[in-house]
Amino acid sequence: MMMKGPIREIIPLHGQKLRLTMQPGALSKKISLLVSNADPEHRISGREIVVDLPPIGLHEVVAIDLT
Repeated sequence: MMMKGPIREIIPLHGQKLRLTMQPGALSKKISLLVSNADPEHRISGREIVVDLPPIGLHEVVAIDLT
């Protein structure tokens, strides 16, 4: 089978979670998504941050503002 050229459809990823462990003393002031311009749902437990990401099409950037 021959390849038909570039990708013709982008299928979004669903149900992704981002889990980060912060350095001691670092506090998160705000978490935002720069491409979709949204504030995602997130949980902070001690030094760990878990961000529930919305469906991602081509790419997304997660910005974490520290105090």
